[in-house]
Amino acid sequence: MIVTVPLAAVNLIWPLTGHLDIFGSIYLATLPLLMAFGLVFLSSVFVGLPAAAILKLLSAESAITYQSIGATVGFLVTLIGLLAIDATAGFWMCILGVLAGGVTARTWWRSAHA
Repeated sequence: MIVTVPLAAVNLIWPLTGHLDIFGSIYLATLPLLMAFGLVFLSSVFVGLPAAAILKLLSAESAITYQSIGATVGFLVTLIGLLAIDATAGFWMCILGVLAGGVTARTWWRSAHA
């Protein structure tokens, strides 16, 4: 969003397509947020909740366990997404997936044990 929001603002002043497109600018500005929300939400529901239930059942809950699972899932979701769209030059983005997964897991851990 650091890039897309300013790009959308510039698009409002000097349209990239030659004509003013407010909805296109809004779409450009919000697409990264919508994609991130969708991926985090689905990963949290389909991986995070079952993992938390299993860890609780096994009495294996700890901050490092949560963060390890979150970082691994973040890496894998990003990797699978990049492979699905054949974006092999974007593998560096897996680091962002690791960070997003780890931070999300850390947030879950802190909120569960606050």
